[in-house]
Amino acid sequence: MIKIDTSELDKFTIEISNLSDKTEENVKKVLKNSAFNIEANAKKNLSSNKSVVTGHLSRGIATDIKGLEATIHTSNIKYAPMVEYGTKAHIIKAKNKKA
Repeated sequence: MIKIDTSELDKFTIEISNLSDKTEENVKKVLKNSAFNIEANAKKNLSSNKSVVTGHLSRGIATDIKGLEATIHTSNIKYAPMVEYGTKAHIIKAKNKKA
């Protein structure tokens, strides 16, 4: 006959639950730190770009963290992809003044 002592089982269950909470907290900390580091590097890359004049793009970069998901975005600034990836050759015409 095998006897199993289950008197400590409740404590074990609580410890497992606490470990799970601590692990999730640690993952959230790492996620938050990583997301803000990505945001900071994106802004740093913009500041080193000679074509950046107003700082509008840099101010538009933001980080949203919801649960275990982080999003770094540029607030739908229309010309952000053009600065990021460049554009093909094109002609720029003056609208209001003579060029």
